[in-house]
Amino acid sequence: MFPEPATEPAAEPAAAIDPGASAPAPAPREYVMSFGAAWRLLILGAFVLLTIPLWISGIATGLDPSWMLGLHLAAAKGLAYGRDFIFTYGPLGFVLGPKAYGSFDLHAVVIRIAMHLFWWTSVGFLLFRVRGYLAPLVFAAAMSMSGIALDGEYNFALTGVVILPVINFLILAEVDRRPRWAIPAAFLAGASMLTKFNLGVACTGALGAWSLLLLAREPNRRVFRRLVLLALVYFGSMAGFFLAYGGPLSALVPYLRSSMDMASGYASQMSIDAPDYQGFRAVFPYFILTAVALVGALALRSPQWPVFAILLPPMFILYKSAVVRQSLGHFLVVLPVMVGMSALILPLASRRLAPRIAATLVVALALACPYCRRLAGRSVV
Repeated sequence: MFPEPATEPAAEPAAAIDPGASAPAPAPREYVMSFGAAWRLLILGAFVLLTIPLWISGIATGLDPSWMLGLHLAAAKGLAYGRDFIFTYGPLGFVLGPKAYGSFDLHAVVIRIAMHLFWWTSVGFLLFRVRGYLAPLVFAAAMSMSGIALDGEYNFALTGVVILPVINFLILAEVDRRPRWAIPAAFLAGASMLTKFNLGVACTGALGAWSLLLLAREPNRRVFRRLVLLALVYFGSMAGFFLAYGGPLSALVPYLRSSMDMASGYASQMSIDAPDYQGFRAVFPYFILTAVALVGALALRSPQWPVFAILLPPMFILYKSAVVRQSLGHFLVVLPVMVGMSALILPLASRRLAPRIAATLVVALALACPYCRRLAGRSVV
């Protein structure tokens, strides 16, 4: 009278598992992904090993060693920048010219390690956004120019290690469209204002360019709040390090004003004919080509134009910093940084094959310039 209960169909017998059978072979795409990641990790490891810096140097005689030691003495005696004295280097300037003197040599070493960790981290993240196999290698080689041992110790002052991490994180924010990447950039840019004024202006210019791009792209309250947060990080970093090494906060504004006056005085030297045009020929093409590329990218509506907009302010400041000193040594200080900045066109360009090939050739050409060979040819260790 009652319906028969429904019965489950008999389950298929489980396939017998052969303990000796090998695991299924991964798909070809898995091989490609695993090899690509391993290749980038290998490049990053080599990059770190090649760019481990000289952490500290001994006391020596001469003009440059004397002011480097003076920066240590100023920090040890608690002199306030902007109130007691002014100089082209700021409260963190002793980090860029560390000497084995007093307790601040340890501070210099710790901060130099932290700066390199920021730089290595930013390069590592960007490496995984550069597609292909040759392009990541060229990218790392160009970036390494700011860290390898160069003839004349041009990288000892860490010019590239101050500027490049800021720009790298901003490029990450642009490539990923994630503004959170700009937070470490703002922190580093605020601290850079206390290293050497022109380096701080270069970093601040890049941060300002990216901020304007973000606001122009999304002019809303959420973006405005993000920019306010970045401003707090920027000024908080600057104020915190100034309190630690520069003096009371009341001296911060006089320090910035005095540094600007000194930079303005240096800039007046650009009206004088330089006695040596060799350095000018080395750095001028990087600046002018960046400007031309920005105009061209805007005209063609290329997605690369925000990258050139971020690069242009620091590229101009580096060019200006070299020209006002009118000495070949100062040109060769900024040249490795310009080469590294040229590599930042690769993360976006490498998304398609044709632009990847073109951008790789451009960066390789920048890396192979005769001045770079002169810098690195005899002294890479």
